[in-house]
Amino acid sequence: MDWPDIEPFSQEYLFLKELGVREIPKLDKLIDRIVEEHQQSSMIVKEYELPIALSFLASNFHKHYIKLWNMGKNQQAFLPCYYSTKMLDQNDNSNESKVFLDAPNNVYTGLVFSLFEISFF
Repeated sequence: MDWPDIEPFSQEYLFLKELGVREIPKLDKLIDRIVEEHQQSSMIVKEYELPIALSFLASNFHKHYIKLWNMGKNQQAFLPCYYSTKMLDQNDNSNESKVFLDAPNNVYTGLVFSLFEISFF
């Protein structure tokens, strides 16, 4: 949540914190939101819109989430991918233009899957 007009040590800020309002969503909730947004989007590569929650995660990863990230623990499929045409069977183009989600440890950019342009590291 962006609080642009509220100073970090102001009474308003302290009040919102007391109520339990978070400055950023929890990592697991953010990943759930990425999945939800993906399911509401077109699955065709040329029409696919990157989930807003994924853009938020990428933009704020180093600042807020890097210490929480654990490759062994985070196995949920949330990265939008599509099969590289190099990896498709010449006789089966059924997956060529479909976007799907996969777990970070299953994604190999440029080899097995093609990732959309997004940078976490």
